[in-house]
Amino acid sequence: MAAKTVVEQLRKITIKNCGATPSLEQLAALEKKGGKAALDILDVFGIAAKFKPGQTDVGEYVRFLGQFKATNLVTKDVYTSAVAIFPKVIEEPLWAAMSGEDVNNVQFAYRIGVKFDASAATKYVYTAIPLTKPSENDPLTAFERSVTLALDAPK
Repeated sequence: MAAKTVVEQLRKITIKNCGATPSLEQLAALEKKGGKAALDILDVFGIAAKFKPGQTDVGEYVRFLGQFKATNLVTKDVYTSAVAIFPKVIEEPLWAAMSGEDVNNVQFAYRIGVKFDASAATKYVYTAIPLTKPSENDPLTAFERSVTLALDAPK
């Protein structure tokens, strides 16, 4: 049976709205692997133009506004929205990138996964792997390259 592809416009993209919250069976399988393996659950792509911090009874969050697309890696369903709320592992670096001066928008792509963690209240934590290469103009990449060059230089 072929995987289904549904493009659905959501009010906001979240792990839960995309149907990617891990099941008890998936968590049990991750626990058996000793917390070393991650289960890939969602690919997210976006162009974030604005952000709005908010608060619920569960804690603080940042709502991003722009253009977003998410693919559930289990069901292959595809979702789009102009609003997205991400796990902290993505929220924090994205918010930091957008907080700089003269930032019009930030483009990003991540593969979100879950990893068993007995110390977490939910028994899992989210992982995020960037799906893009760092830009040549990225300040951190340039700094890393300069340090590497200094270390490799002959004496």
